[in-house]
Amino acid sequence: MRINRYLAQCALASRRKCEEYVLQGRVKANGKVITKLSYVVREGDIITVDNKVYRPAGKKIYLMLNKPKGYITTRQDEKDRKTVMDFLDQKYLRAGVFPVGRLDYNTEGLLLFTNDGDFAYKLTHPKYESEKEYRLTVAGEVSQEALQKLRMPLKVDGKMTRGAVIKVIKATEESTELSVQIREGKNRQIRRMCENAGLEVQRLMRVSVGGVKMKGLRRGAVRILSDEEIALLSKDAGQKKQKTRGKR
Repeated sequence: MRINRYLAQCALASRRKCEEYVLQGRVKANGKVITKLSYVVREGDIITVDNKVYRPAGKKIYLMLNKPKGYITTRQDEKDRKTVMDFLDQKYLRAGVFPVGRLDYNTEGLLLFTNDGDFAYKLTHPKYESEKEYRLTVAGEVSQEALQKLRMPLKVDGKMTRGAVIKVIKATEESTELSVQIREGKNRQIRRMCENAGLEVQRLMRVSVGGVKMKGLRRGAVRILSDEEIALLSKDAGQKKQKTRGKR
């Protein structure tokens, strides 16, 4: 088993994040630093990250949190700010769960956790493009021109995003509520889309991932995913890329 997959199965992080640890020289096998992703872990190898021994996790755990605003999506924060891990029971922390993807500090809603590195990899890697739906509230009325800008691809971090599916849920003179569906999760992607369209974000909340919905889960609460939800997420993450066309 290659080193990145081994570490993911140890519930260290997703495979992509584990690759970063290897390339940073933080991983050792039997006391020697590994920097090649091609390294194959063999029976009896002692694998450490930052001098801590890691072994494959036991029972796989899959959780959902309704994240409030004001929390950082990370396992540890150097500035000692509040993190999403604060909502988890100690038994889940001991089992090595970690956030699947991220929601930024001011974004609310559905956030998944697991200690299954392969599962997290498929939900977060760009080639799988798991579908995500958000409820977006912006100030004032939204013109057709602004809606069209939201639907169009946008360059983020040097790469073009794909088009978004935008639907108007409710509109008044004071604010407009929109449904936004994307199959990517680039850093602050929806907020950047709004900046490009000249819209002021009042609230942003993720309501579903891969067809699994957050409905009924109170803010700050955590629950275990059902077998049906896990299967649905796995199926969505395994689908091939398809062209996404925006519509009202």
